[in-house]
Amino acid sequence: MTHSTINYAFFVRTDKSDAKDFEFFMTQGNFMKVVDTLEKYQQRVVNTKSESGKEFVLFKRQLYQMYEVQNRSIDEHDQFSTKLERQNLRWLYRANLDYIGEMKQVSFLDTMVAHGSLKGSVFKMKTLSASRINGLAAWAIAGASYFNFTTLSLLLGPTLPTLGIVATALYGATSFGVQDVIGQIDYVTEGEHTGLLRMKVYKTPFSSRTIIVNPKYTMATCAVGADDVGEDDAEGNILHCFEYLDESTGTPHRNGFFTVPADAHRDITTMEWVFAKKEMESETDAMYNEVIISRHMRLAQTGGVTGLRKLVVE
Repeated sequence: MTHSTINYAFFVRTDKSDAKDFEFFMTQGNFMKVVDTLEKYQQRVVNTKSESGKEFVLFKRQLYQMYEVQNRSIDEHDQFSTKLERQNLRWLYRANLDYIGEMKQVSFLDTMVAHGSLKGSVFKMKTLSASRINGLAAWAIAGASYFNFTTLSLLLGPTLPTLGIVATALYGATSFGVQDVIGQIDYVTEGEHTGLLRMKVYKTPFSSRTIIVNPKYTMATCAVGADDVGEDDAEGNILHCFEYLDESTGTPHRNGFFTVPADAHRDITTMEWVFAKKEMESETDAMYNEVIISRHMRLAQTGGVTGLRKLVVE
């Protein structure tokens, strides 16, 4: 390497390369000589492990790519654009596959957490739903107000505290009021009704009955969004049963409408099938129903995710 070349390389490094003056290098008469000088300078002077050395290497690669783009033919530009577009599509495709895989994993974990609470059931209403907690709080306030009625009467008079206690107590009572509300759904696993759904329907907060329904006779007629308190993808629904059997009396019935509350544990996939509209005589629907049953039983046998593992997953 001659003295003049070393001086030129030093000038390039300290002046033009630090300033990233691409135009200076691109307009040199002999670009191959520029490449040769830069490569020799890097080999003998540049410490590629230092930050300034890494910046020099990056600048050099960008310069080479710019020169390549500037001197391409029309056909080469077309081929490069096609290759770049396909590469971007390939990245998007792989990113989409990764996203789908993550969503499947999240959905599976949510299902296992639900089965940890379902204990083999398809659907189970929570004992203390949001509305029932509000009802208990209302009764507690009414009770505290009653025990302090004398003090409240002296401060506000007897009329206002009395009306407040009565109204709060009534609100608490209505929070526990149920009529034709489904509290639990299970698959029948033995007997003449094997494969059908057994639903526990509450007539009052203290009395219930069980009905047997073939899944092909069920369909959700509407979603009750106002009942969805803090639950994702779990709106309350009105379930229409075209035909069902009262298990206690053995009496068949038709066109029953029941409320499926939102605040509950559920196997989402199975419940979606229960809510879906089915063709009663369809062989395809019958076979798909068998797939849904076998899937649910397989997951139910695992016991789901409970305890500390449930806390970690959530």
